[in-house]
Amino acid sequence: MLETLLSGKNLIAGNVDYGSFVKAVSGFTDIGPTVRPNGTEGYCRTTMASPSGTMWGTPWGNRFTYDSPMSRVAQHCFPTIDLLNENITGKRIVVFKLHYLGSNPSYVSLSRNGYTSSTYGTFNGSQALDFLYFDSTVGKVMRVNPLGMSAPIPWDGKFI
Repeated sequence: MLETLLSGKNLIAGNVDYGSFVKAVSGFTDIGPTVRPNGTEGYCRTTMASPSGTMWGTPWGNRFTYDSPMSRVAQHCFPTIDLLNENITGKRIVVFKLHYLGSNPSYVSLSRNGYTSSTYGTFNGSQALDFLYFDSTVGKVMRVNPLGMSAPIPWDGKFI
């Protein structure tokens, strides 16, 4: 799939620049920063904008309601508030791999990157299994597993 999206261009592991990244994800569904994923499964993308709306639960080490706005989900996925703000200012594309969970008994609140999400009771939920974003401080696209609360690593050009 990646080869098709990049018209045969090979990516060197760990050295994916922003332009190649944008080409690689151009075929993914663009759900918009204020759009709620509502059961989206698999990879999708959004262009970063100032976060708005209410998120119930959190993608960081947990789950969030499937109707939470993607800008808020991204806010909790970024490793730092500085990277969040950089991507908002640059109106950069970020990519999520979402897994729809169906009904869950509860969603926990978490304060992360300047936003405290809300708790909620039984409702349909999602998990963010992969999050890709550009980090200008290293000049590379980086990968984080929000559910696993992993440290950022350079993206190897593969979708897991």
